[in-house]
Amino acid sequence: MSVPVAHATPMKRNAIYDHRTQQAAVPVTVHSEDGGACETVLVRAPA
Repeated sequence: MSVPVAHATPMKRNAIYDHRTQQAAVPVTVHSEDGGACETVLVRAPA
């Protein structure tokens, strides 16, 4: 059963930008509505 995400907060680490793909990777902590949390990477790509 999946739990809805409440919010995500950036971690205190540097973002990484790949000029070749024009994507940025930002480490974040995703917080769920049940109080759980997990660390992951948010990838931003051009629109």
